[in-house]
Amino acid sequence: MIKKSKVLYIILIVLGAVALAAGILLRPYIDNDRFAGFLTGFGGSLFVLGIALLLWTIINPKAAMRQAIAKKDERFATARGRAALATVLIAIFALAILIAVLLFLNYYALAMLAFCILMVQSVVFLVFLLYYNQKM
Repeated sequence: MIKKSKVLYIILIVLGAVALAAGILLRPYIDNDRFAGFLTGFGGSLFVLGIALLLWTIINPKAAMRQAIAKKDERFATARGRAALATVLIAIFALAILIAVLLFLNYYALAMLAFCILMVQSVVFLVFLLYYNQKM
């Protein structure tokens, strides 16, 4: 279990380094500075996250093992499922409130975009809910 995590963290470090290098090296050739900045920031964050997680796994293997075991615990899975449900429902209600505010301010295009996002999120939520209900 720990070996799989270490491999994942090393892949994260490599992907972050590639994105960081691409953002730095391609900056003169890209017309859009925002994209180069995005690549640099995203790559740097992946790189640092991978290093931090790998060091944590190497320095404190007992805690990493406890965390890996806890992830498979049934109580943890139930708590994670409830937290995910609450998060999705809060996001749906927040989008609905945002749509109402945008309509009140006469921002119809943004309200339509928020409505489309709300519909996609609701459909994806229902699809996954039905899928996992059939799986159990």
